[in-house]
Amino acid sequence: MESDVKQRQDPARAPATVAFIDIAGFSAIADVYGDAAAIDVLEVFERMVRDALSGYEPQIKWIGDEAMLSFPEPDTAIQVLGSLLQACRREPRLPLTGRG
Repeated sequence: MESDVKQRQDPARAPATVAFIDIAGFSAIADVYGDAAAIDVLEVFERMVRDALSGYEPQIKWIGDEAMLSFPEPDTAIQVLGSLLQACRREPRLPLTGRG
């Protein structure tokens, strides 16, 4: 029983929900519009991700145009990423289909 308590208290062993998000067609943007335009889109996306995560402070690692996020609970991940998706769909500078 004691080892179970220690395991739950060790943050390195705590369960997490991991999500990956990226810009659809980022390489095509760079190819068609150039690097400066691609960087502008990336900066918009990064700002939107940080804004959506404000107050939640999940671990985040940037890999090019992709972000890897780690949330302590699935419900939090779904809530934050759902809000982010809606914001991205409203942003005309991001190349998503199905804007609504």
